[in-house]
Amino acid sequence: MTGAISSKPTDSVSLKEKIKAEAGRLGFCLCGFTGSEPLADYERYTRWLADEPAGTMGYLKREDTLAKRADPRLLLPEARTIIVLGVPMGLRRESGAYEVASYAYYADYHEAILPMAEDLLERVRVLSGREDLRTRICIDSAPILERSLAVRAGLGWIGKSSMFVAPGIGSALFLCEILTDLDLEPDEPYTRDGCGGCRRCVDACPNGCIDPETRTIRADRCAAYLTIEHKGDFTPEQAKLVGNHFFGCDDCLRACPHNARNSGHSPLPAAGVLPEPADGDLSEPDFKAKFRNSPVLRTKAKGLRRNADAVRENLGDGAP
Repeated sequence: MTGAISSKPTDSVSLKEKIKAEAGRLGFCLCGFTGSEPLADYERYTRWLADEPAGTMGYLKREDTLAKRADPRLLLPEARTIIVLGVPMGLRRESGAYEVASYAYYADYHEAILPMAEDLLERVRVLSGREDLRTRICIDSAPILERSLAVRAGLGWIGKSSMFVAPGIGSALFLCEILTDLDLEPDEPYTRDGCGGCRRCVDACPNGCIDPETRTIRADRCAAYLTIEHKGDFTPEQAKLVGNHFFGCDDCLRACPHNARNSGHSPLPAAGVLPEPADGDLSEPDFKAKFRNSPVLRTKAKGLRRNADAVRENLGDGAP
């Protein structure tokens, strides 16, 4: 059984079930519980890093961040329980000449999910009778192996694409963790593999980034990494790898059969603005003003200009 949110009444149920019900009310589609002890899956992560796949993301190898990924208690020494949460993302099926990933349609999830998690924490304090609760919220903003924690919390499995997959929901979602000193019984880890012999994500990846055996990707060849996280100019090879991906890439998400029932909706607010090729010519202040609530802000104006130039070259003269 996974921690997918249900509508079960909260009277005469355990504290964990009440927290799950509150999480569902606030818009979370997943809620599971695991301990704060070190992760066995850390070795898989370090093997991936040893193959030098991370491009310019050198921060992943810093000793302090590696130690925290190995042992979540370094993020909050008092932590006894980690509440793992999921927020659904509407997956856009259409694609354009200048492809924009689905998550850019929403306000920056780091900021948008935070008030949801804070609201849940307020309910946890009331339900537990612990106003002095020690907590830390992580939304892809701290060195923590969130996908591995989600598996250990019984919520799903790590798919061949390296994405976390929740049964009945898919992989188009955001994860969030709340570390707390509450001592709650952990949920049973998820042990099934819903990928089976499927290789659709592997075949759909335009740059052959996915290793289905280790369930990792070559980030330095991934169009999502290149157009968002990569620092500096592209080499000619990198520019070709971008293809028509202007900001991010959804190819493996669209290919995954577990995302076939994705509703296209999310509780997260819309960004209200999408990037256009000409936005790379904005001054940095104007760029920041336009994308102040958008994840596009991460790539900066010069990065968006770099992306637009690469896509324009790859598409030829017919591109706008």
